[in-house]
Amino acid sequence: MNPLRQIVAVTALNFLSLHTRLKPSLMVVASLFLVAVTLLFFMSIQRGLQGAYEEGGDPNLAVVTSLGSRSERASSLSRTAVALMRGVPGIAQSDAETAVSMHLQKRNGDDGYTSLRGFGPSGFALRPGLKLIAGRMVRPGRRELLVGDMAKIKFANTDVGGVIHLSDGDWPVVGVFSAGGFLAGDLIGDVDVVMPALRRNQYNSLLVKLSDPQAFDAFAQVLTGNPALQVTVERQSDYWRRLLSYGTGQAFPIAYTLGALIGIGAFAGLLQTMYGAVGARENEIAVLRALGFGGFAVSVSVVLEAMLLAAAGATLGAAIIGQFWSGLALNGAYGVFRVRLTGELYLFVLGWCLLIALAGAASPAIKAARITVIDGLRET
Repeated sequence: MNPLRQIVAVTALNFLSLHTRLKPSLMVVASLFLVAVTLLFFMSIQRGLQGAYEEGGDPNLAVVTSLGSRSERASSLSRTAVALMRGVPGIAQSDAETAVSMHLQKRNGDDGYTSLRGFGPSGFALRPGLKLIAGRMVRPGRRELLVGDMAKIKFANTDVGGVIHLSDGDWPVVGVFSAGGFLAGDLIGDVDVVMPALRRNQYNSLLVKLSDPQAFDAFAQVLTGNPALQVTVERQSDYWRRLLSYGTGQAFPIAYTLGALIGIGAFAGLLQTMYGAVGARENEIAVLRALGFGGFAVSVSVVLEAMLLAAAGATLGAAIIGQFWSGLALNGAYGVFRVRLTGELYLFVLGWCLLIALAGAASPAIKAARITVIDGLRET
């Protein structure tokens, strides 16, 4: 019998006798299930966060904030400074805006946070990706709000006709919009009405579109070189990438460390289980060797058994987390984002689980390959 047929035959025998070692086999499936669920949980959050930050930035727009501010929420630009900056040659459009963190109640009753933004007359024109999908736009000078489609999913009282309570009273929701990045989880109003409602007299940022996008460096040098302004100028895409590094700097190394520890535990459990399986089948393997089956076929069958059990655990984990987790809206530091479970993530996690199985089964497989007819007779 050729080696391939031997491998198929021995592997089939392994699975026919699987019921005799059902408990340890289920432990292998369960451990790889936990590995898959843990990795997919954290990686889908990371992909969702990363996508939200990256989609929020347009490299053709410039964001101007006060010097030393970590984000636009912490920035403060006086009306005089904004007027000076708007007078710089080369600006095609600009919008002085405000952005503050806002507490809202989630639909499940928990507390949540997002951004309340005040846009000026050019705020929507500078964001062509922002589309109204329900209701109408806010009217200038009115206490009205637009709600992002992700905010509508996550927070209570955000349907068209709902009412949001601010410090100066009730603001009706008049429309819902879709947009990229964290903007989809924000609330938007007229900046000239939002600022007095929040008792503010300074803007948070200036969003600028240049007549010539290639003139960004010269524009930034003019603004940052003026000591009267004390500002930082960044491409909008770079601004959001910087916030991404702040938002995930510590959380994800911890998360992946936890995933690695669970993987090590799964490896140890699989190693012990496969050693036990080989030990329990020593007589059977000796008989196979007496019938002419080679050590290579026996060792490969052990590895295949481990990898198929691992694949079952990983597939089960992926199916369950995909059913209950895919596309879920979460509340992050800068607003609402959607977790992202992609085919690439599923393949990565499956590959990682199979690699754990391969590593865990390697030593037991070598042991199985070295079992001889004499070993089986000795055990008898």
